[in-house]
Formats: sequence, structure tokens, C-alpha cells
Amino acid sequence: MATANLCVALYDNGVFFKHWALFVNGRSNQEKVIFHVQGAEKNFKYESRQGDATTSKKFLESLPLCRIEISKLKDIELAAENTVLHNERRVWNHQDYVLDLLDKLEEEGIVNGDDKEYRKNKDAVRCKQDGLVKI
Repeated sequence: MATANLCVALYDNGVFFKHWALFVNGRSNQEKVIFHVQGAEKNFKYESRQGDATTSKKFLESLPLCRIEISKLKDIELAAENTVLHNERRVWNHQDYVLDLLDKLEEEGIVNGDDKEYRKNKDAVRCKQDGLVKI
């Protein structure tokens, strides 16, 4: 079964909050897919596209989460499309969207939320969230 890396890609858009996207980093171009929201406060829209997140001039880093089966790409896309966009919240943004999407992937059994390595990696992603007070 063919697999790919599931990562969170971070970009510098020149504003306080770094842009985040969920990135499936497969071997072929068809297996490289970016899931994210575009827009600004209270006006975010879902977007997915084929492409390599690491080739953007604004790309900062890729945080690995786990390996996923390529056969689950459509399931990930469906979950991404159906993740609620909280445009009613003033402080909700693309970072929250990625974390909400990861929760949804766990709930739907697409990602194993009990896997220790995945949990550690997700916690590392969460620590990168801008605007949080680190204790």
C-alpha cells in the first residue's frame, strides 16, 4: 500500500499569524495535496489544491505528523471540506482550522489519534500556534 507523509506546512505571509496548511507529501505530484483556508478574520474559505507546499517562496517549515495511505486522500479531502469554518469567531484562523481538521481526521479514523508518535508530533504543532501564552 502506497503511503505519504502527512504534515503541517507553515508559511510567512508577513503578518503576525503564520499561515498553516495540512499537506499530504506524496511521491508524485498527484499525491501532493494542500488543504487550508484562505481569507481573513471572519471571512475564511476552504481551499484544496495539488501542489508541493515546500516550493512556495513563503514556505518556512514542514512539521511531520504521521504516514497515511494514499488511498485515504479522498477521505481527507471530504473531511477537510466538511470541517466547520468558525467565521463567527473573531480570533479563529487558519491555524485553528488545521487543528480542527486534525481532530476530525482522528474522529473519523483516518488518522490514529492514539498513536504515540502522532500525539507527540501534534503537540509539537500545537506549540507553534501563534498568539498563545506559553507556560
